[in-house]
Amino acid sequence: MTKTIHAELTCIAFRYAIQLIHDGARDEAAGLGLTEKGLQWIARLTEADLQRLKEIRFSAVLVEFDEEALSRLQRLLEGRKREEDEENELLRLGAHLAMMRQLCGMGGAEYARRRRFLGLGDTGAGRPGALNEEQHQHLWRVWQDSAGQPGKARYIAIGQCTGIPLGCVWSWIQQWENASAGPEAGEAESDGLNGCGT
Repeated sequence: MTKTIHAELTCIAFRYAIQLIHDGARDEAAGLGLTEKGLQWIARLTEADLQRLKEIRFSAVLVEFDEEALSRLQRLLEGRKREEDEENELLRLGAHLAMMRQLCGMGGAEYARRRRFLGLGDTGAGRPGALNEEQHQHLWRVWQDSAGQPGKARYIAIGQCTGIPLGCVWSWIQQWENASAGPEAGEAESDGLNGCGT
Protein backbone atom coordinates (compact mmCIF):
# COMPACT_ATOMS: atom_id res chain seq x y z
CA MET A 1 0.00 0.00 0.00
CA THR A 2 2.80 2.43 0.94
CA LYS A 3 4.59 1.77 -2.34
CA THR A 4 1.38 2.46 -4.24
CA ILE A 5 0.93 5.79 -2.43
CA HIS A 6 4.55 6.72 -3.09
CA ALA A 7 4.16 5.86 -6.76
CA GLU A 8 1.12 8.15 -6.97
CA LEU A 9 3.10 10.90 -5.29
CA THR A 10 5.98 10.42 -7.71
CA CYS A 11 3.63 10.79 -10.68
CA ILE A 12 2.12 13.94 -9.19
CA ALA A 13 5.61 15.38 -8.69
CA PHE A 14 6.57 14.46 -12.25
CA ARG A 15 3.45 16.14 -13.63
CA TYR A 16 4.27 19.25 -11.63
CA ALA A 17 7.86 19.28 -12.91
CA ILE A 18 6.66 18.75 -16.50
CA GLN A 19 4.25 21.67 -16.15
CA LEU A 20 7.03 23.91 -14.81
CA ILE A 21 9.29 22.95 -17.72
CA HIS A 22 6.55 23.56 -20.28
CA ASP A 23 5.82 26.94 -18.65
CA GLY A 24 9.47 27.90 -19.00
CA ALA A 25 10.13 27.79 -15.26
CA ARG A 26 13.14 25.49 -15.45
CA ASP A 27 14.82 27.16 -12.46
CA GLU A 28 11.82 26.27 -10.29
CA ALA A 29 11.88 22.73 -11.63
CA ALA A 30 15.60 22.52 -10.87
CA GLY A 31 14.80 23.75 -7.37
CA LEU A 32 12.96 20.47 -6.80
CA GLY A 33 16.35 18.77 -6.76
CA LEU A 34 16.54 17.83 -10.44
CA THR A 35 19.75 17.94 -12.45
CA GLU A 36 19.72 19.07 -16.07
CA LYS A 37 19.83 15.44 -17.12
CA GLY A 38 16.83 14.68 -14.93
CA LEU A 39 14.94 17.68 -16.30
CA GLN A 40 15.53 16.58 -19.86
CA TRP A 41 14.34 13.05 -19.13
CA ILE A 42 11.21 14.18 -17.27
CA ALA A 43 10.36 16.66 -20.03
CA ARG A 44 10.19 13.77 -22.50
CA LEU A 45 7.80 11.65 -20.41
CA THR A 46 4.47 10.89 -22.02
CA GLU A 47 1.14 10.16 -20.34
CA ALA A 48 1.72 6.48 -21.09
CA ASP A 49 5.13 6.69 -19.40
CA LEU A 50 3.54 8.19 -16.29
CA GLN A 51 1.02 5.37 -16.14
CA ARG A 52 3.83 2.81 -16.44
CA LEU A 53 5.73 4.53 -13.64
CA LYS A 54 2.65 4.30 -11.45
CA GLU A 55 2.46 0.56 -12.10
CA ILE A 56 6.13 0.09 -11.19
CA ARG A 57 5.29 1.38 -7.68
CA PHE A 58 8.66 2.96 -7.14
CA SER A 59 9.19 6.23 -5.30
CA ALA A 60 11.71 8.85 -6.45
CA VAL A 61 10.33 11.68 -4.34
CA LEU A 62 11.13 12.68 -0.77
CA VAL A 63 8.44 14.67 1.03
CA GLU A 64 9.39 17.07 3.78
CA PHE A 65 7.09 19.59 5.43
CA ASP A 66 8.36 23.00 6.50
CA GLU A 67 7.03 23.36 10.04
CA GLU A 68 7.29 27.15 10.09
CA ALA A 69 5.52 27.49 6.74
CA LEU A 70 2.95 24.93 7.86
CA SER A 71 2.16 27.00 10.96
CA ARG A 72 1.77 30.12 8.84
CA LEU A 73 -0.48 28.26 6.42
CA GLN A 74 -2.59 27.04 9.34
CA ARG A 75 -3.03 30.61 10.61
CA LEU A 76 -3.97 31.85 7.15
CA LEU A 77 -6.48 29.03 6.69
CA GLU A 78 -8.06 29.61 10.09
CA GLY A 79 -8.26 33.34 9.38
CA ARG A 80 -10.00 32.71 6.08
CA LYS A 81 -12.43 30.34 7.77
CA ARG A 82 -13.28 33.02 10.36
CA GLU A 83 -13.86 35.51 7.54
CA GLU A 84 -16.19 33.12 5.74
CA ASP A 85 -18.07 32.39 8.96
CA GLU A 86 -18.58 36.13 9.50
CA GLU A 87 -19.74 36.61 5.91
CA ASN A 88 -22.18 33.72 6.22
CA GLU A 89 -23.60 35.15 9.44
CA LEU A 90 -24.05 38.55 7.79
CA LEU A 91 -26.01 36.86 5.02
CA ARG A 92 -28.16 34.90 7.50
CA LEU A 93 -28.94 38.17 9.28
CA GLY A 94 -30.27 39.75 6.09
CA ALA A 95 -27.31 41.62 4.57
CA HIS A 96 -28.00 42.64 0.98
CA LEU A 97 -25.56 42.72 -1.93
CA ALA A 98 -24.58 46.40 -1.61
CA MET A 99 -23.66 45.83 2.04
CA MET A 100 -21.68 42.65 1.31
CA ARG A 101 -19.89 44.35 -1.57
CA GLN A 102 -18.73 47.24 0.61
CA LEU A 103 -17.92 45.26 3.76
CA CYS A 104 -16.48 42.10 2.19
CA GLY A 105 -15.73 42.89 -1.45
CA MET A 106 -18.28 40.24 -2.45
CA GLY A 107 -19.55 40.25 -6.03
CA GLY A 108 -23.00 39.35 -7.27
CA ALA A 109 -22.15 35.82 -8.39
CA GLU A 110 -20.51 34.94 -5.07
CA TYR A 111 -23.38 36.56 -3.18
CA ALA A 112 -25.92 34.38 -5.00
CA ARG A 113 -23.76 31.24 -4.68
CA ARG A 114 -23.24 31.73 -0.95
CA ARG A 115 -26.94 32.37 -0.33
CA ARG A 116 -27.80 29.16 -2.17
CA PHE A 117 -25.21 27.29 -0.10
CA LEU A 118 -26.80 28.62 3.09
CA GLY A 119 -30.31 27.75 1.88
CA LEU A 120 -31.30 31.41 1.61
CA GLY A 121 -32.13 31.45 -2.11
CA ASP A 122 -30.25 33.09 -4.97
CA THR A 123 -30.97 36.72 -4.09
CA GLY A 124 -31.86 38.86 -1.09
CA ALA A 125 -35.36 39.27 0.23
CA GLY A 126 -35.82 42.68 -1.39
CA ARG A 127 -36.79 45.86 0.40
CA PRO A 128 -37.10 45.26 4.16
CA GLY A 129 -40.06 46.62 6.09
CA ALA A 130 -40.00 49.99 7.86
CA LEU A 131 -38.99 50.41 11.50
CA ASN A 132 -41.34 51.68 14.15
CA GLU A 133 -40.19 54.35 16.59
CA GLU A 134 -39.19 51.86 19.29
CA GLN A 135 -37.11 49.78 16.86
CA HIS A 136 -35.49 52.89 15.49
CA GLN A 137 -34.44 54.15 18.92
CA HIS A 138 -33.23 50.70 19.94
CA LEU A 139 -31.11 50.44 16.78
CA TRP A 140 -29.62 53.85 17.43
CA ARG A 141 -28.64 52.91 21.00
CA VAL A 142 -27.12 49.58 19.96
CA TRP A 143 -25.20 51.26 17.13
CA GLN A 144 -23.71 53.75 19.60
CA ASP A 145 -22.93 51.07 22.19
CA SER A 146 -21.09 48.90 19.65
CA ALA A 147 -18.77 51.66 18.46
CA GLY A 148 -15.58 49.85 19.51
CA GLN A 149 -16.14 46.72 17.39
CA PRO A 150 -14.70 46.21 13.90
CA GLY A 151 -17.05 46.51 10.91
CA LYS A 152 -18.33 43.01 10.23
CA ALA A 153 -18.38 41.97 13.88
CA ARG A 154 -20.24 45.16 14.74
CA TYR A 155 -23.01 44.53 12.23
CA ILE A 156 -23.33 40.91 13.33
CA ALA A 157 -23.71 42.01 16.95
CA ILE A 158 -26.32 44.60 15.97
CA GLY A 159 -28.31 42.12 13.89
CA GLN A 160 -28.26 39.53 16.66
CA CYS A 161 -29.16 42.06 19.35
CA THR A 162 -31.96 43.90 17.54
CA GLY A 163 -33.40 41.21 15.27
CA ILE A 164 -33.63 43.87 12.54
CA PRO A 165 -32.58 42.62 9.07
CA LEU A 166 -29.11 43.96 8.28
CA GLY A 167 -30.30 45.41 4.99
CA CYS A 168 -32.47 47.76 7.02
CA VAL A 169 -29.73 48.37 9.60
CA TRP A 170 -27.31 49.24 6.81
CA SER A 171 -29.71 51.75 5.27
CA TRP A 172 -30.26 53.61 8.53
CA ILE A 173 -26.59 53.67 9.43
CA GLN A 174 -25.68 55.02 6.01
CA GLN A 175 -28.17 57.84 6.61
CA TRP A 176 -26.72 58.59 10.04
CA GLU A 177 -23.13 58.53 8.83
CA ASN A 178 -23.93 60.76 5.86
CA ALA A 179 -25.80 63.30 8.00
CA SER A 180 -23.80 66.23 9.34
CA ALA A 181 -25.83 66.76 12.52
CA GLY A 182 -24.35 63.79 14.40
CA PRO A 183 -26.49 61.84 16.89
CA GLU A 184 -29.38 64.27 16.53
CA ALA A 185 -29.65 63.32 12.86
CA GLY A 186 -30.46 59.76 13.78
CA GLU A 187 -33.38 60.86 15.90
CA ALA A 188 -34.53 63.41 13.34
CA GLU A 189 -34.57 60.74 10.65
CA SER A 190 -36.95 58.64 12.74
CA ASP A 191 -39.86 60.78 11.56
CA GLY A 192 -39.75 59.00 8.18
CA LEU A 193 -39.48 55.45 9.56
CA ASN A 194 -38.90 54.12 6.05
CA GLY A 195 -35.15 54.22 5.58
CA CYS A 196 -34.78 50.50 4.90
CA GLY A 197 -34.28 50.50 1.16
CA THR A 198 -31.67 48.34 -0.54
